[in-house]
Order: sequence, then structure tokens, then C-alpha cells
Amino acid sequence: MVSARWIRENGRFRLDVELPLNATAEVRIPTGGRTAQVTGDGAVFRGVRGNRATCSGASGRHASIARDTP
Repeated sequence: MVSARWIRENGRFRLDVELPLNATAEVRIPTGGRTAQVTGDGAVFRGVRGNRATCSGASGRHASIARDTP
């Protein structure tokens, strides 16, 4: 089972994703043209294009945090 949870709070957008064994995913989060951070085992920050940050990850839990869009 894949799970995702997001929250917008204090000018930040946070996305928490959990992926099952042998799964991979690509995630895009809004950045408003600003920076983003990625944490978690196997999570890779791929870059920002326009107003979206792209991250990819393998099984496990990952958190992506970006400044909220105005």
C-alpha cells in the first residue's frame, strides 16, 4: 500500500510519502519558484522546474518540504 499525507502550515508545504517494498515513485511538489528539501532513505532531489520540485524515491518513508506558493 502507498500512503501520502500533505499539510500546508506556516508558509510551508510538506508531503510525507510511504512506499512499499520494491516500489519507486516520482513526486512533484509546489515551490512557488523557491527551494525544496527532501529527506528519507533513498529519496533523491531531481531539481526544480518552473514552480514544481521533482523528487524520486524507493521503498520507505520520505518527506518533501517546500515554501508554500503565494
